Amino acid sequence: PLFIVRPIITIPVFILDHQRVLLSAKNLGTVEELLREASFFRIHKHHLINIDHVRKYVKNDGPYVVMSNGMHLTIARNRKEGFQARFLRL
Repeated sequence: PLFIVRPIITIPVFILDHQRVLLSAKNLGTVEELLREASFFRIHKHHLINIDHVRKYVKNDGPYVVMSNGMHLTIARNRKEGFQARFLRL
């Protein structure tokens, strides 16, 4: 998956290779736990991203990431430090 967005009822899972969206009834916290050992990081209460698909990280003016599909996703202020540590390790 490219990234996962948490809506109110179901979670759309965006699949990069097939450009499709799957819906999951699991909450984002559960999905985050399942993917903890993978290349995923929760950058916002609504976004769990695959770090392997981050093409650009903009520290100022946001901060935000640009994903491999061109989408810009905001990083929450309280998650910025954790994201930097994880992203810069790669």
